[in-house]
Amino acid sequence: MSRNRFILIFVLPYVFIILCLFLAKPLGSLLYKSLATPQELRIVEYPFRFEVPDIKKPVITSELRPPFKIPGKKLLSIRNEEPQLLPPPPATAPKVTLVMVSEHLRIAIINDILLREGDTFDNSIILRIRDDAVVISKKGKLTEIPVQ
Repeated sequence: MSRNRFILIFVLPYVFIILCLFLAKPLGSLLYKSLATPQELRIVEYPFRFEVPDIKKPVITSELRPPFKIPGKKLLSIRNEEPQLLPPPPATAPKVTLVMVSEHLRIAIINDILLREGDTFDNSIILRIRDDAVVISKKGKLTEIPVQ
């Protein structure tokens, strides 16, 4: 076997493999950087680093002062006063706004609340929803509310 043929068959492939191994990282990073997004590049360059949001101090409400002053009136302190209970809202007659009746579902909107048969509201139980009215029971007393 001639010397040139020996070099081509046995030595040249090993040289090629060694060159590929040494050039893999620089060539790979060049190829990867051209295909990667900026976010991916940031992760590759700084895999150990992450951003921590700024931590703000909590606001202490007792230290807050109102931005205005009412002349002639003393601002009341919340800490020194007894809490005042609001009176319950006046009882209004329930209003049926909308009724939807199908084979499987009967719903009504009463006082802006979506309700079904068997649901309770304002200490009342909805017994029946019909096309023209809703029958409710409040403390054992039956009441029929027509649809408005």
